[in-house]
Amino acid sequence: MSEREHIFETDRSGASAVEFALIAPVLIFILVAIFGYGLMFMTAMSLNQLGADAARSTIAGLSLEEKRQLASSHLSIAASDYILLEPDAVTFNLTEGADRRTTKLEVIYQPESHPIRYFEGILPIPDMTFRSTQSIREHR
Repeated sequence: MSEREHIFETDRSGASAVEFALIAPVLIFILVAIFGYGLMFMTAMSLNQLGADAARSTIAGLSLEEKRQLASSHLSIAASDYILLEPDAVTFNLTEGADRRTTKLEVIYQPESHPIRYFEGILPIPDMTFRSTQSIREHR
C-alpha cells in the first residue's frame, strides 16, 4: 500500500461535513413541518376557543335572533384577540334544537392569507377551512 492510499484511509477531516450534509435536509424538513403544522393546530385551537366563548355568550339570549346577535357581536370583537385569525374571514351558523333548549354554534374560518401558505410547496397542506362546533344546553 502506498503512502498516498494510506492517507485517504485514515484522514477523517471531512467526515463530519459529509454527515451533516446528509442529515441537515431531513432535520430542516422536520423543523419546518413542526412549525407549519403547529401553526395549523394553533389556528384550530384558537377557533375552538373562540367558538366556545361565543356559544357561552348566547346563553343570555331569549330568542334565536337575539342569540344570533350576541354570537355575532362576540365573534366580531373577540376574533381580533387571536393572532392567527383574520376577523373578516370568520363566519358562523347558529341553530336551535327541536327542544328549543339546545343551541348549536358552528364557527367557520376560511383564511385568505395564513402563515401556513408559505409552506405549500414543502408540506402537504390539507383543506384550509377550519370548523368548530359548540353546543349549549340550557337548563330551565
